[in-house]
Amino acid sequence: LWVRLLLAPVGNIFMSADATMVGLVVGTPVNGNAIQFADGSGFMVLGPDCSSLTNVSIAILCMVLFVEVKGCRWSWRIARFAVMGCAAAVAVNIARVSLIGLYPQYFSLLHGPVGATIADWTTILAILTICSRGTTHHEQAPA
Repeated sequence: LWVRLLLAPVGNIFMSADATMVGLVVGTPVNGNAIQFADGSGFMVLGPDCSSLTNVSIAILCMVLFVEVKGCRWSWRIARFAVMGCAAAVAVNIARVSLIGLYPQYFSLLHGPVGATIADWTTILAILTICSRGTTHHEQAPA
């Protein structure tokens, strides 16, 4: 819920940033949150559901959960791992959308349930791994 509320006033900024990164990977022009397909057959438009911001919020919540459950004390090390979790979430999203831009003939596969499931599980596993490593062998918070 809070991601959608946050995305409402600044959503275009995040979607434009995502589109710019995808455009760099695909090597095609970007106009706002619209990216031209690599074959020039048209454009795809990034909507709020395609924004990396949703998965970034999951990475942040996951790190907070790991810190609380493991009783860690917040530190610069944990903050760096939280940023790495956010970067991993963005990277998976950019990779998926870039594949759609590079191979528009597979749009239904990449954008549909199969592509979404693979991207979601990849994101979750990456975030869990990073959060786990970031909070392993870390100083415990006082009880």
